Amino acid sequence: MDAIIQINPADPAPLYVQIANGIKAHIASGRLAARDALPGLRDLAQDLEVNLNTVKAAYELLAGLGLVYLRRGSRARVRRPPVSVAAQQDLRRALGRLFVDARLAGLDRKDFVRLCDEAAKEGLK
Repeated sequence: MDAIIQINPADPAPLYVQIANGIKAHIASGRLAARDALPGLRDLAQDLEVNLNTVKAAYELLAGLGLVYLRRGSRARVRRPPVSVAAQQDLRRALGRLFVDARLAGLDRKDFVRLCDEAAKEGLK
């Protein structure tokens, strides 16, 4: 990975979740593509100054989400995430609920789309 994953010990999210979220952002941004190898467990643990088991838990979480595959003796690799119709429908419903909340807060459609765009850009950093 070309950019380090940021973790914050003061963040209430467990460190392994923060690591997994950092890797998910790399995948979502395209910095990590299908079949790319993730850093070795020991290397990433050393870079982030965390326990090896913390990185292992992050990788296992990502594997459980279907974003990486793990093979004993090999580095974890990024999977090509399937684009399911069900996932798209779930996201559409979630965005619909957010749009209702935005309208109730006084935002129009244009402002909502702008906020979504800003949030997407921020999420891919």
